Amino acid sequence: MSLHQSPSEQASTSNNSGCRPGLFLTRSLSPKPVRVLEFIGIPASGKTSLFQALRRIAPEAERSLLGPDYLNTLDPRSYSLGHLKWRPVPELLASAILSPTLHSLLIAHAIQASGLSLEILTQLSRCSRLARALSYVERELRGPEALILDQGLVQYLGSMTVPSEKVSLPVSRSAMLALVENRIGGWVHIRCDVDTSVERLSSRKNGRSRFDPGNGWQVARSARKLGRDDLIRMGRFLDQSASILEESGYPVLQLSAATSPDANAVALLKWMRRNSFYS
Repeated sequence: MSLHQSPSEQASTSNNSGCRPGLFLTRSLSPKPVRVLEFIGIPASGKTSLFQALRRIAPEAERSLLGPDYLNTLDPRSYSLGHLKWRPVPELLASAILSPTLHSLLIAHAIQASGLSLEILTQLSRCSRLARALSYVERELRGPEALILDQGLVQYLGSMTVPSEKVSLPVSRSAMLALVENRIGGWVHIRCDVDTSVERLSSRKNGRSRFDPGNGWQVARSARKLGRDDLIRMGRFLDQSASILEESGYPVLQLSAATSPDANAVALLKWMRRNSFYS
């Protein structure tokens, strides 16, 4: 499989025991390019629950689970985790940055937002590190069939719509497609209404959302502070992003937060097999 296949071509071709959100790798003996699958959805939509359910129903897959806090220290030049080795390849480091189109979009909004805070800058940095990691994995790693993130680039961009009403990232089709161009992967969009999200956030013991688990930006705010307007704004961004990706031919699976995690996981596994994420 070529790393530069079109979305339609992509669709037609073929240890840690903790429960933190992170990366789930299914391994295969065949030397296929890795494919990246991202979960997107507003806080409490069930991304982490789906991730955990998928692990339960696919125990035959050799797997590694990496918590999201690795984004705070990730250095592609020296990072290692089990079978993963981040090697110092100058070409990768030079190319593994956010696309100029997306970068320009974010900077333009940063300049316009007088209320821009350290939260946004930290989030941008985290997006950049994740982009470098994905670039390395997609270009160099062979073996894993699929790498699943319940906190991916599109989700991180969506979370950036929350901290300040003055910082709003309208979904630019060109910027979104530039972000994912040449990506071998897909997206799982968990649709969730705001009332359900608020109810679930309120029922959590610590009242916190895990949509940004990084230590640098303490976004895990209480349900009282994460208001309906925040959730509506983020949900609108993610809905539009999923539509752009789907209309552009990328594999996108739509799931409902009203469905049980196990039922969603079964549907996801079937979809992954149809789209050659998992054999």
